[in-house]
Amino acid sequence: MAGAAPAVTTTNVDEFEKAVWAERYFELCYEGKMWFDILRTRKVRNDLTRQWDNFVGHKTVYSKTFTEKNLLLPIPQRETDNNKALVQNVGF
Repeated sequence: MAGAAPAVTTTNVDEFEKAVWAERYFELCYEGKMWFDILRTRKVRNDLTRQWDNFVGHKTVYSKTFTEKNLLLPIPQRETDNNKALVQNVGF
């Protein structure tokens, strides 16, 4: 990361983990790679409170609230046409 990262001086496991995730967030967010961590952990960083919120229910600075639908993509029509047993993801 450009610039000096603040030193982590805690021995508390939870605080250390939060510091590592914050560094990871700043490293990956501008590279367009943070999305995969959000999907895997279902956590998103709240830049106003500097805490990690649950993805579902998180409200952005643009007044948009994330839902379960935002974690999935629609199943392509071609796939549902070929396999009638597939059920479209909720919300699509």
